[in-house]
Amino acid sequence: MKVKALVDSGAYTLWINENIKNQLGLCKVDEMDAERANGKLEKVDIAGPIVIKLLTRRTTVDAAVLPGDSEVLLGCIPLEDMDLLIDSREEMLKLPPDRKYLAKKKIKNIHAMKENSMSPLSKIMRNGQ
Repeated sequence: MKVKALVDSGAYTLWINENIKNQLGLCKVDEMDAERANGKLEKVDIAGPIVIKLLTRRTTVDAAVLPGDSEVLLGCIPLEDMDLLIDSREEMLKLPPDRKYLAKKKIKNIHAMKENSMSPLSKIMRNGQ
């Protein structure tokens, strides 16, 4: 299914509407509290998984479900996962010029994280001091 979506860097995830959820036959997998732009909180369903394909990229996400036929919003997490750039002047998504064919994924150095999170006593015991 092809849909038009508003790229919203202020939204975290993919937001679809009930009509799209039903057309895709998606099941509710969870729910969450969502804060609208006006500050109002409401419970929304989470449905998925959904595969998003843009340009030469793809990612799989769960989507928050908005009521009725609300506009689809593409948030920053799927954009980051696909390594896409927002060109606000041309109002389009672009591939990074140096990474047109493969997305760059950021991962933390687990060994460095473990080392930094160890207590001084653990470091001494590990080093046999």
